[in-house]
Amino acid sequence: CHVHTQKNKYTLSTALKNVEEKLPSELFLRIHRSYIANISKIEEVSDSRVLIEEKMLPLGATHRDELMKRLKTF
Repeated sequence: CHVHTQKNKYTLSTALKNVEEKLPSELFLRIHRSYIANISKIEEVSDSRVLIEEKMLPLGATHRDELMKRLKTF
């Protein structure tokens, strides 16, 4: 599992699911089977991508509806 922050990158020897369970659910959301994003950092959403600080991340079709709901209430 790789964690990217604004300043650093970390490699953890745990599953993404374990990381997801420890993150505050009001700020973080799984956007793809391999990605969790900080909702407050999302700059743009397209059909299949999310832009965060000049990086395009994949957006899984099964996660798109939940992301859109959360962005409206954030």
